[in-house]
Amino acid sequence: MKFPAILSIALLLATAAEAAPDRNETVSYIKKQCEGTATGSGSVTRNVRIEGTVLSFTNGVPVDASAKGDVAFWQEVRTIDLAEVERVHDLNAFLQLQCGHNCGRVEGFYLGVDGKRRQPFWGNKSGTTHLTYVDIYCRNGDRVINAIKHLQSLVATDDPFAN
Repeated sequence: MKFPAILSIALLLATAAEAAPDRNETVSYIKKQCEGTATGSGSVTRNVRIEGTVLSFTNGVPVDASAKGDVAFWQEVRTIDLAEVERVHDLNAFLQLQCGHNCGRVEGFYLGVDGKRRQPFWGNKSGTTHLTYVDIYCRNGDRVINAIKHLQSLVATDDPFAN
């Protein structure tokens, strides 16, 4: 009688493993929850993508520069390697992905209405900053944290020699 019970448990576990979202479904979910989300500064999170283990996205905010003869958009491309993320905090307004060293990168620049990068004589200076964290604005933060953790577990199993 123990054999049917063990078989039932094995089938249940196999079904649960098959039901777990794959990498593409998980990335799609994260994109859906984060893209189009307004940040605290009025900018909007866009272009959420994951290449390999690196999460990247863009935050951009319109800059009224008409008085200076130019209209531009301040853009920040933020990237972080999910394989190095140690903690993800839900800080209500945004999620903060943290690691133990400067694994986060924020590249800031102005984008003119013509779509070309510009360096106006006023305003923030373009350049790249390396940080121990990256902030991302998403709806349903607790669910996105679960999706990120699930994605991390999928990334960890992609390379059989990682451990």
